[in-house]
Amino acid sequence: GALETTMLESFLKAAKLRGWLSRPECPVAVCECKLLLDQAYVNKRAPGDCLPCEEAHVLDSKPSPVPRDLSKLIQEQVAVQYARIKHAGVVYSRSSSHLGNSLIFFYPNGNHARSPVPGTIEYIYASNEVVTFAVRRQLLHHPGGHDIFAGYPHFPAKLYSASLSNQLEPIELPWVVSHFVRWGISDDQVVILSLCRVSVNSTLIIAAQILTPAGRTE
Repeated sequence: GALETTMLESFLKAAKLRGWLSRPECPVAVCECKLLLDQAYVNKRAPGDCLPCEEAHVLDSKPSPVPRDLSKLIQEQVAVQYARIKHAGVVYSRSSSHLGNSLIFFYPNGNHARSPVPGTIEYIYASNEVVTFAVRRQLLHHPGGHDIFAGYPHFPAKLYSASLSNQLEPIELPWVVSHFVRWGISDDQVVILSLCRVSVNSTLIIAAQILTPAGRTE
């Protein structure tokens, strides 16, 4: 309905504006507006919960014991861990800290010849002074199932399973393409839309027609 369209439009416009303001080539005058917005809408967080630097490669936290599944991945009992980091003007978080900032598209194994895949950041850790994400991939839609978005080439959304992989995989920062948004449309299906390719005008019309109000959970 009209309310859902307005909410989606506001979200997408805010995401595009936020990404543009974070670019190095953003005009100085517009950056001044960003300073005013930052002061008006303060991001409240616990002290020490965020890496206090622009680039994630500057490390200042102490190693701490890691969860069992992360230990199995990195073969270490302790590591430097973060709730969130800021890299190239973009904030990334572990899912337990901020779900939206944990949703990323990335190149599997850093192979840019392959299509990016969606996943959720479970942990953020540092190994040899390199910040890495421990990610669980979003599982593919049931084999043989019909993707309702296949007939909308100008709406870059795709149907996936609501479940995540049980296996963690290390994802380096240069492999990350963008954040994405995720809508639940049933108990076992979600719709994923990359924020990297969003075109607000064309997307909103199609999204309002396809997505049900009850399906927007995230």
